[in-house]
Amino acid sequence: MLLVNKGKSIGWNIDELKRSKENLGFNLITVMSSILRSWNEDGSNEAISEKDKGLINKAYLGLYHDFHGLAIQIDLIEHLHMNRKGSTIHKDCLYVSQVIENYFSNLRSIYDFMGSLLKLAVKKRLWGQFNFDSLNKLIEAVSNGKTVEKFPEKLNKQLLNIKDEFLYVRDRRDSIIHNGEIISVMTDESGYHIKSKCASSGKEEIVPLFDYLAERTNNMFKFGESIAQIIFDEYNNEYGEIELLIV
Repeated sequence: MLLVNKGKSIGWNIDELKRSKENLGFNLITVMSSILRSWNEDGSNEAISEKDKGLINKAYLGLYHDFHGLAIQIDLIEHLHMNRKGSTIHKDCLYVSQVIENYFSNLRSIYDFMGSLLKLAVKKRLWGQFNFDSLNKLIEAVSNGKTVEKFPEKLNKQLLNIKDEFLYVRDRRDSIIHNGEIISVMTDESGYHIKSKCASSGKEEIVPLFDYLAERTNNMFKFGESIAQIIFDEYNNEYGEIELLIV
């Protein structure tokens, strides 16, 4: 028996992917896989240096593995809840709080990896003018009007749209990692719960953990899917059309 628990398969069509109950498709992974694949074929893009290709490839791999990391952490939280009255009794909430720390670290790094990939949505002559290693710096540049008529209008809009969510994730991660914030985790038969500040009132409230993490994760995925289309369109315009193979 062969068990594949981490990998990708290429060449799907949209309808097949929608019908599948075992596979997920992210357009950002599809777009980046297709671009990287085109670099390895004859007549690959020589306008981008091998050094830059290597840096972009590293960012893609980091993103790819962090996506898997999120899935593993969610599975681990489910496993801990199912076994909370067994071998992990009285310790499961401690374990879950540690997993949440890792989850926020993964989310934070995913955003920066996305920033690195956004080089491919911008004219190459502009790469040295902006810090693509930090999504925070890109958002600051857009907010300060430095990217007007330099970045595609759709990209400027998406970076502004994700600003509040990104800053929330960044600040929560920094509070945990750098400022010693203690994550309060509670549990009952329905699952784990976490203390979180309400976005509107600023007051602390107790919310279901999976709902809370789902909101953070879905906002990140929506941003990723929006920039995927921008990267694909701008890359094709700048370097010529490539074949898109759904992953």
